This record gives sequence, C-alpha cells and structure tokens, in this order.
Amino acid sequence: MTETGLAPKKLAGFEAIGKAFRFVFGNLQHLFATAALTLSVILVFQLWYMSVTIDQTVELTKAYLSDDPAAMIAATLAFYFSPQTITLVLISMAISLVFGGMFAIRWHRSALFGSNADSTGFGFEFSASLRRYVVYGLGIGVIYVAILAIPAAIAGMGVRSLNVGLSALGGTLLFFGSIAAPYVCGRLSLALPAAALDIPNFGLGAAWRYSDGYGWGIFWAVVFMTIAAVAVSAIIAIPVSLVIGLVNPLPIQPLTDDLDVLIAWQSEVIRAQTWMQIVPNIFIYPIFTGLFTSLFSYIYLQIGKPPAWVEEQRAN
Repeated sequence: MTETGLAPKKLAGFEAIGKAFRFVFGNLQHLFATAALTLSVILVFQLWYMSVTIDQTVELTKAYLSDDPAAMIAATLAFYFSPQTITLVLISMAISLVFGGMFAIRWHRSALFGSNADSTGFGFEFSASLRRYVVYGLGIGVIYVAILAIPAAIAGMGVRSLNVGLSALGGTLLFFGSIAAPYVCGRLSLALPAAALDIPNFGLGAAWRYSDGYGWGIFWAVVFMTIAAVAVSAIIAIPVSLVIGLVNPLPIQPLTDDLDVLIAWQSEVIRAQTWMQIVPNIFIYPIFTGLFTSLFSYIYLQIGKPPAWVEEQRAN
C-alpha cells in the first residue's frame, strides 16, 4: 500500500527516462549555462589540486623507483594521509556538495518548470533549499556507502585470512548489497527534487513512504538510466580524449635509469593525464547530472504528490 492507502500504480519509468533524455539534449545550451558556475569552480580546483600535489607525487615516484619497501610504505602513507591530502579531499567534497547542489537544484527546477522559469540557469543558490539538498544528498551517499562497505569489509577479511567461507559470505553479501544500495537510495532520492523546490516536510522519511510499492520500478529506472548515461558518456569521452591525446600526448618514458629524468617525465605524465580527465568531464558531468536530476524530477511528479502550486506553475 502507498502513502494514500491505495494500491500503487505502475511507475512509468521508461517514460521518465525518455522525457529526461529529450529535455537534456533539447536544452544543451541551457544545461551548460546552468552548469557554468559549478564547472568553473571544479576546473580551478582540479588545476590547483594538480599543482599542490605534484611534488608529493614526485616523492612517491622516487620511493617506488628506489625498490625500498619501507620507503614505499612511508611515502604512500605520507601521500594519502597527510594533512594536505585530507584537507584537499574535504575541500573536494564541499565543492561537490555545495556547487554540485547548486547546479542540480536549478536543473531540477528547469526539468519541472521549463528552462525559462525563475531560479533556473546560471546563478548562486545559497538558500535553505540548498542546505536541505546537501543534507539529503550526503545522507543518501552515506547510506549507499554503508550498504556496500560492510560486505566489502567481510570479503576483504576473508581474503586476507584465506578463509574461503568468510570470503564467500562477503561476496554474497556484496552481490545483494549492489542491488540493495540503488534500490534503497533510489527511493530516498525522491527527497531531492522536493528539496530543490523548497517543499518542507518532505525529507528522506517522506520519500521512503511515498515510494512504497514503487521501489522496483525506481530501481530499474535507475539501472537503465545508468546504462544509457554511461553509454552516452563513452560516446562523448572517447573522441574528446583522442583529440586531447593528439593535442597533448602522454610523454614517452625515457630509456634511462637517471632518477631526475624519470621524475621529470613522471611530472609531465601527471599534467597530461590531468588534462585528459578534466576536458571530457566538462561535457560528461553536466549531461550525466542533468539526466539523473531530470529522471528523479519526473518520478517525483508521478508519485511524490507535489503541492498544487507545482502543477499550477508547470501549467503556466
């Protein structure tokens, strides 16, 4: 039974996927204008991240080239657990949540009300709506990781202890966890478009109640959208990466044992790889985000029982 006490109707998941694709690819100019602020912040951060971590990466390379196991372990720990690295990771998460949330909120509104509606397109979004969106998004992410982390830890313990039974148990739980995570988080994600519309009293608990009876429909919609979005991302990333590779090719490893030469080569490799990651993501990130925010917006319209003003604004 659903929140209304009635038997649930079948979720029109494929219809929502189709609408999401049509809206995103029919409004690409608006999509990239909406994402411009977020993309600019991410680009600046990634370039800065490369500049401040390249020395640490060089030290890590030196340790690996030294064939000294103790030096390798020390350099690895220093790289991944240094205050600088932890700070950069926290900054990266904050950027993803805050500026990614700004873009997602405005695209939810675009998908629901049209590209010319208020509070869509380029702009800042420091609001109560953003705070809710960040909290709900962070909560969903924590739940997703928790569902997968526990069976992964069990499987890892089994592998390290050479315990076949424990490994099998962890592997089995991980298989079911890979189904449970998108099922649970797909249902909870119904709270995100409600947060984008600044609708009070529609948090994760309400999302779970309203999606009762629609869980598998949402699950399969997420699965098929993921497959389609990954395929589109590959179609975009492959030619873009090839062009970047031609313009800024990876340097060939020098045939020498000179440590300084190898370190200089490694630094150039890091710079080239960074650009090969950044440029395709400029295209992929907005499209991927746009498709999923549109999908959940249209699912929310079907089963979230939005307030009357939402339908009134959609009709205008």
